[in-house]
Amino acid sequence: MVGGGGVSIDQVAWRIGRLAPVLPLFAWLEGLEPGLAGAVVLDLSGLALHGPGVRALVGELAGRGIRVVGLAGVGEEALGPEAGRLPPVLVLEEAGLAGGGVCEVAAAAPVAVPMEAARSLTVERTLRSGQSVIHAGDVTVIGSVSSGAEVNAGGSIHVLGTLHGRALVAEPSGRIFCRRMEAELVSIGGVFATADDISADLVGQAVCVWLDDAVLRFVRI
Repeated sequence: MVGGGGVSIDQVAWRIGRLAPVLPLFAWLEGLEPGLAGAVVLDLSGLALHGPGVRALVGELAGRGIRVVGLAGVGEEALGPEAGRLPPVLVLEEAGLAGGGVCEVAAAAPVAVPMEAARSLTVERTLRSGQSVIHAGDVTVIGSVSSGAEVNAGGSIHVLGTLHGRALVAEPSGRIFCRRMEAELVSIGGVFATADDISADLVGQAVCVWLDDAVLRFVRI
C-alpha cells in the first residue's frame, strides 16, 4: 500500500502516465498535446503549490479530459484542508511509476522555465474586486482576475482563468497571457490599452499580449 487513503500499487501501476507541470503554468497547459486524455499521476515536485492551487490545477486538467488518480512531489501537509478533496499522495518509486513502466506525458514543445524561478509568484486563488498583487518578477494566477482587481508585475503575467481586471507589466520584454481576455486595462512597459482598444474578436478568447516597437500586439493562442 502507498500514500494516503489505502490506495494499492495495483490501482495505480497500470498503463498511466505522469504529468510534471512547470512554470509558467499557462504556457505549459497550452503546450499539452491536443486530445491528450486519460488517467495520470500529477508530479508537483517542480512547483510550490498548496491545497487550493493543486485543486484548481486538478480541475483544469479534468476539464481537458485528463483524470488525476494520484499526486506526487507534494506533502499532505501542504495540501491542508483540501487533502480530502484531492487524489491521494503517492510515492512514485514505490508505485512502480519511476522507471521504465512510465508512459511519460510531455508538452508538445519545450516550455521555457523562467531564468530566475525564485522571482516567480503563484497566486492560488481568484483575485476579487479591490484586491491587487504587486511583484517584481513573473506572476501566475491560478484563477481569474475579477473586475476591479489588479496584477502588477515586473515580468510576465499568466492568468489561467478570465482576465476581467487590470494587468500591468513593467518590463518591456514581458508578456501577458490569459485564458479569457475581458480586461479593463492591460499595460506593458508603460504602453497601455483599455477595453475599448481591444478588438471584439479577441474578447473571451485565450490571448497573448506583447510590446512591439511601442505598440501593444494581441494574438489568439
